Amino acid sequence: MNTLLESKVSRLARLRRLTSEGEARRLRLRSQASLSEIAAEVGVTPSCILRWEMADRRPSGERALRYLAILEELDELSGR
Repeated sequence: MNTLLESKVSRLARLRRLTSEGEARRLRLRSQASLSEIAAEVGVTPSCILRWEMADRRPSGERALRYLAILEELDELSGR
């Protein structure tokens, strides 16, 4: 497996862990970002973000990776 693909796979696995454990939602709420704000940045609907956060759907693809990047930024800004 090439390194780029491996990196995407491991990043998606990290995002899925964050969503299934509820940490993605906690990060968003702690930063006081709305579903609409995050969804606009990711390029999906607010209900899509909510379904990911509630673990009703499994994030995948480039948009999911954008969502992870936003969560990582929120985490960094929160000083954790």
